[in-house]
Amino acid sequence: KDRWRDLPESISFYFSLAEGLRNLKTKIAADEIIDARHELFIQNPAYSLKMLCDFLGIDTTDSYLNDCASIIYQSPHKTRYNVPWTPELIKRVENRMKEFSFFDDYSFAD
Repeated sequence: KDRWRDLPESISFYFSLAEGLRNLKTKIAADEIIDARHELFIQNPAYSLKMLCDFLGIDTTDSYLNDCASIIYQSPHKTRYNVPWTPELIKRVENRMKEFSFFDDYSFAD
């Protein structure tokens, strides 16, 4: 079965997860959740991992952070380009993204 045939279903599933996250953020205190942007993590993985570990109350060492950082990709992988997108599906995603503030700095083309 071709992966692209499941693309509309995958889009629906992805945005159901986004809806769940948005709902969760209304139910818990702001200091009980941390937003981690993928691009910032890739730009500075040791710092980002340290921030996440501190949030979770996990002690780290420089060796641990550097070892983890050494296996992080140097740039984001844009796997969305591995399947064919119709203009209608792109528009669908762009419209749905507008519903969620955590997608404000993203676009399909980025």
